[in-house]
Amino acid sequence: MLLGLTAFTTQQKQKEISIRRVLVANIAQVVSMIVRNYLWLALIAVVIAFPVAWYFMHNWLLMFPYNAGLSFVPFILSASVIVITAPSTATFYSTKAALTSPARI
Repeated sequence: MLLGLTAFTTQQKQKEISIRRVLVANIAQVVSMIVRNYLWLALIAVVIAFPVAWYFMHNWLLMFPYNAGLSFVPFILSASVIVITAPSTATFYSTKAALTSPARI
């Protein structure tokens, strides 16, 4: 889903990216502009989803007589995967859009 959303967003912003490139913005500036937005969205998703998930998982595990408890390791690992995957996907598509010639749009 993230892959499709990133591809769709960069396709929608293709004209903006081309105008920025014509007005002497380098590729790193264009890529950082788009990646920053996705990184913030990923961090907001982590901050909202993890407490909710921890609450429901903790309550679900309480109904078992023998439970191992709930540690923060899976949350930290999944947050790191999210924070690495979202910017890398955005970097790929925004670099692809920034390298496209403005005359082709």
